[in-house]
Amino acid sequence: MSSSQAVAASIRAIIGAIRSARARKASTVAVITSKVTAPDTTLCREATAFARGRETPMLFNHSVRSYLFGVAVARHLGMRFDPELLYLSAILHDIGYLISERQHHKHAYYLITHSELGGLTGEELQI
Repeated sequence: MSSSQAVAASIRAIIGAIRSARARKASTVAVITSKVTAPDTTLCREATAFARGRETPMLFNHSVRSYLFGVAVARHLGMRFDPELLYLSAILHDIGYLISERQHHKHAYYLITHSELGGLTGEELQI
C-alpha cells in the first residue's frame, strides 16, 4: 500500500468513526479530540492569539479542526509528528483569507513570513 493509499484509508476510518458516533448521538468532537490538546508553548500561544485576533470565528475554528484532524490521521497511521509544527501549520494555514480569497495561500505566506512569531528567523517562518 502506498503512503497516499494509507492516508486515504486512515481518513476513511476516521470518517467512519465520526459517522458511527453520530449514529449513537455521541459527540463527534469527542471522537476526534480524545486526549488532544494544543501544544502549550509560547510560540503556539502567540500564533493562536495572532489568528484568533484577526480571523472570523468560523475560520479560526476551521483551523483548530484542521489540527485535530491532522493529529487523528497521524495517530491512526502510527506516525511520529511534531505537535507544535502541526499546530502552527494548521492554525495559520488560511490566514491569507484576511486579505483576499483569491490567492489566499500567497497572502498567508506573506503574513506569516513578515510576522514576529516567537522570534523565529525568516528561514524558520518560511518552513
